Amino acid sequence: GAFCADGSLSSSHMIRFEEEHNSNLIALIKWLRVCFRKVEVHPAGRKRNSYMVKFRSKIISRYLTEIFNFRPGYKTSNVRCPKIIRNSDFSHQMGFVIGVMTFEAGANNGGTINLGVISKSFRDDVATILKKDELEINIYSTRNKDSNNIMYYLASNNSKDRKQKSKFKNYFEKDTFKWLKMKEFEKGFSQKVESMNEAKELLDVFFYKNNNISIR
Repeated sequence: GAFCADGSLSSSHMIRFEEEHNSNLIALIKWLRVCFRKVEVHPAGRKRNSYMVKFRSKIISRYLTEIFNFRPGYKTSNVRCPKIIRNSDFSHQMGFVIGVMTFEAGANNGGTINLGVISKSFRDDVATILKKDELEINIYSTRNKDSNNIMYYLASNNSKDRKQKSKFKNYFEKDTFKWLKMKEFEKGFSQKVESMNEAKELLDVFFYKNNNISIR
Protein backbone atom coordinates (compact mmCIF):
# COMPACT_ATOMS: atom_id res chain seq x y z
CA GLY A 1 0.00 0.00 0.00
CA ALA A 2 2.83 2.41 0.83
CA PHE A 3 4.43 1.69 -2.55
CA CYS A 4 1.16 2.42 -4.38
CA ALA A 5 0.89 5.71 -2.54
CA ASP A 6 4.42 7.12 -2.56
CA GLY A 7 6.89 4.57 -3.90
CA SER A 8 8.76 4.40 -7.19
CA LEU A 9 10.76 1.66 -8.89
CA SER A 10 13.44 1.99 -11.57
CA SER A 11 14.61 -0.59 -14.10
CA SER A 12 17.89 -0.80 -12.15
CA HIS A 13 16.01 -2.05 -9.04
CA MET A 14 16.24 1.29 -7.27
CA ILE A 15 13.30 1.74 -4.91
CA ARG A 16 12.49 5.16 -3.51
CA PHE A 17 9.97 6.63 -1.08
CA GLU A 18 9.64 10.36 -0.46
CA GLU A 19 7.36 11.52 2.31
CA GLU A 20 6.41 14.67 4.20
CA HIS A 21 6.43 13.00 7.64
CA ASN A 22 9.54 11.23 8.89
CA SER A 23 7.46 9.01 11.20
CA ASN A 24 5.98 7.32 8.11
CA LEU A 25 9.40 6.40 6.78
CA ILE A 26 10.44 5.05 10.17
CA ALA A 27 7.37 2.80 10.04
CA LEU A 28 8.22 1.77 6.46
CA ILE A 29 11.76 0.75 7.42
CA LYS A 30 10.36 -1.38 10.26
CA TRP A 31 7.93 -3.09 7.84
CA LEU A 32 10.72 -3.84 5.36
CA ARG A 33 13.04 -5.20 8.05
CA VAL A 34 10.33 -7.56 9.30
CA CYS A 35 9.58 -8.90 5.80
CA PHE A 36 13.12 -8.80 4.34
CA ARG A 37 15.57 -9.25 7.18
CA LYS A 38 18.63 -9.51 4.93
CA VAL A 39 17.90 -6.29 3.08
CA GLU A 40 19.69 -3.20 4.36
CA VAL A 41 17.40 -0.17 4.34
CA HIS A 42 18.45 3.20 5.72
CA PRO A 43 17.09 6.75 5.44
CA ALA A 44 18.61 8.62 2.51
CA GLY A 45 18.29 12.04 4.11
CA ARG A 46 16.04 15.06 4.17
CA LYS A 47 15.10 17.47 1.42
CA ARG A 48 13.63 20.90 2.07
CA ASN A 49 10.03 19.78 2.67
CA SER A 50 10.29 16.00 2.77
CA TYR A 51 12.20 12.94 3.90
CA MET A 52 13.44 10.12 1.71
CA VAL A 53 14.29 6.43 1.80
CA LYS A 54 16.18 5.13 -1.22
CA PHE A 55 17.79 1.71 -1.74
CA ARG A 56 18.57 -0.85 -4.44
CA SER A 57 17.24 -4.39 -3.95
CA LYS A 58 16.70 -7.08 -6.57
CA ILE A 59 14.76 -9.12 -4.00
CA ILE A 60 12.15 -6.46 -3.21
CA SER A 61 12.08 -5.35 -6.85
CA ARG A 62 11.14 -8.88 -7.90
CA TYR A 63 8.42 -9.06 -5.25
CA LEU A 64 6.96 -5.82 -6.60
CA THR A 65 7.10 -6.91 -10.26
CA GLU A 66 6.52 -10.68 -10.13
CA ILE A 67 4.01 -10.99 -7.27
CA PHE A 68 2.27 -7.60 -7.22
CA ASN A 69 2.61 -6.91 -10.98
CA PHE A 70 4.01 -3.40 -10.63
CA ARG A 71 6.23 -2.12 -13.40
CA PRO A 72 9.17 0.31 -13.28
CA GLY A 73 8.44 3.89 -14.16
CA TYR A 74 5.29 6.03 -14.09
CA LYS A 75 2.33 4.49 -12.26
CA THR A 76 0.20 7.37 -10.93
CA SER A 77 -2.77 7.10 -13.31
CA ASN A 78 -2.94 3.31 -13.67
CA VAL A 79 -1.99 2.05 -10.21
CA ARG A 80 -4.48 -0.03 -8.24
CA CYS A 81 -4.59 -2.58 -5.44
CA PRO A 82 -2.78 -5.70 -6.73
CA LYS A 83 -5.02 -8.59 -7.74
CA ILE A 84 -3.39 -10.93 -5.22
CA ILE A 85 -4.45 -8.51 -2.45
CA ARG A 86 -7.95 -7.99 -3.85
CA ASN A 87 -8.46 -11.76 -3.80
CA SER A 88 -6.94 -12.30 -0.33
CA ASP A 89 -8.59 -12.27 3.08
CA PHE A 90 -9.58 -9.05 4.81
CA SER A 91 -6.52 -8.86 7.08
CA HIS A 92 -4.25 -8.55 4.03
CA GLN A 93 -6.58 -6.02 2.42
CA MET A 94 -6.59 -3.95 5.62
CA GLY A 95 -2.79 -4.09 5.73
CA PHE A 96 -2.69 -2.73 2.19
CA VAL A 97 -5.01 0.16 3.06
CA ILE A 98 -2.97 0.98 6.18
CA GLY A 99 0.02 1.53 3.90
CA VAL A 100 -2.04 3.68 1.53
CA MET A 101 -3.66 5.81 4.21
CA THR A 102 -0.48 6.29 6.24
CA PHE A 103 1.38 7.63 3.22
CA GLU A 104 -1.35 9.27 1.12
CA ALA A 105 -4.49 10.18 3.08
CA GLY A 106 -5.11 13.40 4.94
CA ALA A 107 -6.25 13.57 8.58
CA ASN A 108 -7.93 16.95 8.90
CA ASN A 109 -8.84 19.08 11.88
CA GLY A 110 -11.95 17.60 13.46
CA GLY A 111 -11.00 14.04 12.56
CA THR A 112 -12.19 13.88 8.96
CA ILE A 113 -10.24 11.73 6.51
CA ASN A 114 -9.73 12.25 2.79
CA LEU A 115 -7.78 10.55 0.03
CA GLY A 116 -7.25 12.00 -3.45
CA VAL A 117 -5.59 10.09 -6.32
CA ILE A 118 -5.46 10.20 -10.13
CA SER A 119 -6.38 6.52 -10.55
CA LYS A 120 -10.11 5.82 -10.23
CA SER A 121 -9.46 2.08 -9.81
CA PHE A 122 -7.08 2.78 -6.94
CA ARG A 123 -9.64 5.00 -5.16
CA ASP A 124 -12.40 2.44 -5.73
CA ASP A 125 -10.27 -0.45 -4.43
CA VAL A 126 -9.55 1.43 -1.20
CA ALA A 127 -13.21 2.44 -0.84
CA THR A 128 -14.35 -1.16 -1.27
CA ILE A 129 -12.06 -2.36 1.52
CA LEU A 130 -13.08 0.45 3.89
CA LYS A 131 -16.77 -0.30 3.29
CA LYS A 132 -16.17 -3.94 4.23
CA ASP A 133 -15.22 -2.60 7.67
CA GLU A 134 -18.49 -0.60 7.81
CA LEU A 135 -16.73 2.74 7.52
CA GLU A 136 -18.93 5.56 6.23
CA ILE A 137 -17.35 7.31 3.24
CA ASN A 138 -18.28 9.52 0.33
CA ILE A 139 -16.67 9.26 -3.11
CA TYR A 140 -16.49 12.04 -5.69
CA SER A 141 -14.23 13.48 -8.39
CA THR A 142 -13.06 16.89 -9.59
CA ARG A 143 -11.12 18.09 -12.63
CA ASN A 144 -7.89 20.03 -12.14
CA LYS A 145 -8.14 23.20 -14.22
CA ASP A 146 -4.37 23.47 -14.70
CA SER A 147 -3.48 19.89 -15.68
CA ASN A 148 -6.96 18.82 -16.85
CA ASN A 149 -6.51 15.61 -14.83
CA ILE A 150 -9.47 14.18 -12.96
CA MET A 151 -8.80 13.61 -9.27
CA TYR A 152 -10.74 10.84 -7.54
CA TYR A 153 -11.51 11.27 -3.85
CA LEU A 154 -12.92 9.44 -0.89
CA ALA A 155 -13.72 11.12 2.41
CA SER A 156 -15.18 10.17 5.77
CA ASN A 157 -18.67 11.58 6.24
CA ASN A 158 -19.26 11.52 9.98
CA SER A 159 -16.60 13.44 11.89
CA LYS A 160 -18.70 13.55 15.11
CA ASP A 161 -18.98 9.77 15.48
CA ARG A 162 -16.19 8.65 17.83
CA LYS A 163 -16.63 5.01 16.87
CA GLN A 164 -16.00 5.90 13.24
CA LYS A 165 -12.95 7.98 14.20
CA SER A 166 -11.59 5.08 16.22
CA LYS A 167 -11.97 2.71 13.28
CA PHE A 168 -10.37 5.18 10.87
CA LYS A 169 -7.46 5.62 13.28
CA ASN A 170 -6.73 1.90 12.87
CA TYR A 171 -6.00 2.55 9.18
CA PHE A 172 -2.93 4.62 10.06
CA GLU A 173 0.23 2.95 11.33
CA LYS A 174 0.56 3.33 15.10
CA ASP A 175 2.66 6.25 16.38
CA THR A 176 2.89 7.94 12.99
CA PHE A 177 1.96 11.61 12.60
CA LYS A 178 -1.62 11.02 11.38
CA TRP A 179 -2.26 8.20 13.88
CA LEU A 180 -1.37 10.57 16.74
CA LYS A 181 -3.61 13.23 15.26
CA MET A 182 -6.54 10.81 14.98
CA LYS A 183 -5.92 9.57 18.53
CA GLU A 184 -6.55 13.03 19.92
CA PHE A 185 -9.60 13.62 17.72
CA GLU A 186 -11.00 10.22 18.71
CA LYS A 187 -10.89 10.82 22.46
CA GLY A 188 -10.87 14.58 22.63
CA PHE A 189 -7.80 16.46 23.80
CA SER A 190 -7.35 15.66 27.50
CA GLN A 191 -5.37 18.89 28.16
CA LYS A 192 -3.04 16.80 30.33
CA VAL A 193 0.35 15.43 29.41
CA GLU A 194 2.83 13.27 31.28
CA SER A 195 6.04 14.93 30.09
CA MET A 196 7.56 17.77 28.08
CA ASN A 197 8.27 15.31 25.26
CA GLU A 198 4.59 14.36 25.07
CA ALA A 199 3.62 18.04 25.04
CA LYS A 200 6.06 18.75 22.21
CA GLU A 201 4.76 15.73 20.26
CA LEU A 202 1.15 16.92 20.49
CA LEU A 203 2.03 20.52 19.65
CA ASP A 204 4.01 19.34 16.62
CA VAL A 205 0.93 17.42 15.44
CA PHE A 206 -1.63 20.19 15.86
CA PHE A 207 0.51 23.14 14.81
CA TYR A 208 2.48 21.37 12.10
CA LYS A 209 1.50 23.70 9.25
CA ASN A 210 2.31 26.94 11.03
CA ASN A 211 5.86 27.79 9.99
CA ASN A 212 6.01 30.66 12.48
CA ILE A 213 5.77 28.34 15.49
CA SER A 214 8.97 26.87 16.89
CA ILE A 215 8.98 24.26 19.64
CA ARG A 216 12.32 23.57 21.36
